[in-house]
Amino acid sequence: MTGMALFGALRKLRVSFAGAAGICAAVMSAYACMTGYPVSAVRAVLMFGMFLLAQVTGRTADPATSLAVSAAAILFGKTRALHQAGFLLSFGAVGGILFAGSWRSRLLKGTTAGMSLAVQIMTLPVTAYFYYQFPLYSILLNLCILPLMPFILGFGMAGIVGAACSIEAGRFLLAPAHYLLKGIRFLCGKVRLLPFAGIVAGQPQLPKIAAYYVVLFSVVILCGIIEKKRENSEKFVKTGKIDLIKSGIAIILLAGVFFDRDPRPFSITFLDVGQGDGCCIQNQNHSVWMIDGGSSSERKLAENCVEPFLKSCGIGQVDYWLISHYDEDHVSALLEVLEGYERSLDGRNAAGITVGTLLLPDLVEIPELAQKLLVLAREQEITVRFVGRGDLISAGKMTMRILSPQREDVYENSNAASVVAEVQYGSFRALFTGDVEGTGEKQLLQEGLLRDVDVLKAAHHGSKNSTPLLLLEQTEPEITVISCGAGNSYGHPHEELLARLEAGGSFAVRTDLQGAVTVEVSDDGYTVSGHLNYREAG
Repeated sequence: MTGMALFGALRKLRVSFAGAAGICAAVMSAYACMTGYPVSAVRAVLMFGMFLLAQVTGRTADPATSLAVSAAAILFGKTRALHQAGFLLSFGAVGGILFAGSWRSRLLKGTTAGMSLAVQIMTLPVTAYFYYQFPLYSILLNLCILPLMPFILGFGMAGIVGAACSIEAGRFLLAPAHYLLKGIRFLCGKVRLLPFAGIVAGQPQLPKIAAYYVVLFSVVILCGIIEKKRENSEKFVKTGKIDLIKSGIAIILLAGVFFDRDPRPFSITFLDVGQGDGCCIQNQNHSVWMIDGGSSSERKLAENCVEPFLKSCGIGQVDYWLISHYDEDHVSALLEVLEGYERSLDGRNAAGITVGTLLLPDLVEIPELAQKLLVLAREQEITVRFVGRGDLISAGKMTMRILSPQREDVYENSNAASVVAEVQYGSFRALFTGDVEGTGEKQLLQEGLLRDVDVLKAAHHGSKNSTPLLLLEQTEPEITVISCGAGNSYGHPHEELLARLEAGGSFAVRTDLQGAVTVEVSDDGYTVSGHLNYREAG
């Protein structure tokens, strides 16, 4: 928009085609440099360059050709851009604008509604793949926002020019753009509070996305052929039946991409949260559980790790969130979720993951961090349940048995008072030990509360004295998962613990080496797989 306006102004001043093109090319290149060369800016500059080249040579600039040449140029210099959200969304949005040119109905052709619908049809599968959500009201929201963009851009550019003369002039000219942007942000914040505003659909499979675009493009080509054959039929053109066919097929395809998912198996995923603990249990279609969720080495853990993982699995609500004890490296993600909580009209958390029930250790003394959790839970009307030894919580075929802490007992520290929980699904059993040590650990060993398990979550991130040999003898785990951060200053997991696990016949799996660790349970047994985290994969 800026480049075209500048080129038009220069031509009105009777600057030659070559001179105007040279000035515009320099200005737009400086713009790309100013913005740090993001893909969208580079694409815009390259496409505008194709337009300038066409003007100088007296040829016609074809938008589709310009888009293809820009994509080829960017990928030639940076092949990995093909896997990045910015590249795919930028080119998908422009492709959607080109797609909007094929509308025939008066309601869609040349209108904001038609352009918004076309852009959404082109970009929604990519949006779902990277952000795992379906923005239900985005098309309606664009009807309000898109008409404002020329004014925002115009006042913004005017403010830059005015600021070159004086700061006061720049502020005055930028003010309308500032308040328009604030209004847009306010509107977006209110829209996300509407029922079903953010539908968490999970990450669609790549073959489904590929099939979506193949079928969509085939339909567009076929409709183009039909339109050419019947271009003399005014009634057909006015009614826009072809547009209904395109939109209907796109909606059907999108439904397949978003909602056609295989049944969810029972699985336990030990997240790579750095130096901390966080585990997600997907109890088939019955419920979703979180056990802990915190880190002492990673900031914004909920935003950067926990919520993306849950949403990528199509999970928008955690039915039960169990906290073993009140240390930052076990609770920071939950605190982040609760502090940013925003109730929508349909009761979900519009700002992120919805929490159903908090399960907290039943202690004689309530620590300060626990009090903070309780205040936040009360403000957001989240159910809180205190758990202790003997509690049983069942959901479908899954049962959680709480082994510790003992109610009304006083422990020497928060680690000793950790919740220890056994999860059973059919014949499969897993034991979650938090950071249990001292008195809490002795009670487990002396009172015969432990049984054989398939998977053990090592206590205290694999510290030297945790998970003693007697505990391994009583539980006999085939797999022991150690949740710790790469290169942590504590030396976790300690060599002595690793030696004990080897002596006890338990295979150690570590989040600092394997990334997130998933245990998937079926009628035939269970499988264990590791997934490199975003830091290692990057």
